[in-house]
Amino acid sequence: MNKVLEIYLPVMEVKIYCHSKIIDDMGAFTRIVLENIGDNVSIDDFVDVIQLKKEIVEEEIEYLSDHGLIDKDKLSLTELGKEYYSVIKCINQFETIGFDAYIDLHNGDVLPLDGKYTFIEKDAVSNNEMVMDIKVSEIFFRNDNYQNSKEIVQEYIVSNGILNESYMGSLYTTLKIGPKGYFKLIIDDYQKYDGNNIGPFLSIRIPLGVYYFQKYYKNLDGFRTILDTLEKVKIFDESLLSKKSSSLLEVYFAEKEEPLISQAFDLYSLVTMTGTDSCDYVEDDDKTDIELPAQTISIEIEKFNDIRLEEVDYKECSRIVHIPYHLLLESEESHA
Repeated sequence: MNKVLEIYLPVMEVKIYCHSKIIDDMGAFTRIVLENIGDNVSIDDFVDVIQLKKEIVEEEIEYLSDHGLIDKDKLSLTELGKEYYSVIKCINQFETIGFDAYIDLHNGDVLPLDGKYTFIEKDAVSNNEMVMDIKVSEIFFRNDNYQNSKEIVQEYIVSNGILNESYMGSLYTTLKIGPKGYFKLIIDDYQKYDGNNIGPFLSIRIPLGVYYFQKYYKNLDGFRTILDTLEKVKIFDESLLSKKSSSLLEVYFAEKEEPLISQAFDLYSLVTMTGTDSCDYVEDDDKTDIELPAQTISIEIEKFNDIRLEEVDYKECSRIVHIPYHLLLESEESHA
């Protein structure tokens, strides 16, 4: 089995609507008059459409002229009026159409709709799949400027030259929530990440099986039954040992000094783990976002000419890796 993971990120479809405090404070009728003048609609045509007395419209024009938004003699917008007009046009577009986006229900960020992710309906993901937990409360979606929603709108407006940056501070966003679903994120090699937990990350617990082997010298195998006795004789009176017995004990003592050889296996992918040789440092109580299921493993002990290895212990534990969140969200792009 390879080390590729398919993880499902819970998301929610949303619409981001953009508003302006400047336009809110302006009032509906003032906004309509200013917009129609900017659209070069005559007063008579405007009066016919809204079915109001001409005097009322003229009073509003006088008001806008006093505030430096309209040149009443030319019946045209001043430079300040043009800026307000651009705000109105911007808000008309994004207050009604809005921006399509998603909310990452695991960490709460708003993800713009950029074609990189494929929305998967909730019922299409089985209970057997690895799904990240929902950690975000929907009650916060009602707040103005939720998370990075305002930044997404501002970036779009600035990059397309829609509005003067000096009016960005007046903008605010609201959300309209839609259905929940998932994005499928593919991680090519989860083992390459370390335990560094700096910054936002996805934590994955990898189940480990660690085998411990003792090294034995084959040239001692014919003398195993007497080695303990020879060792006791050496302690009692070393002069009683023959030259060959002393040589055997030297090799035997060297064998006893050999450290245990350990080998760790990833019990999810059944491949050898690198950089991990024991279970001594693992904190199994640490909570993680994804826990990989363990499988049963069987190994074949490697054979050598001069030594043999015997399994003396086996432990199961885990290793936690942290995948930086920005890399996780980029991982789906090449597999879309």
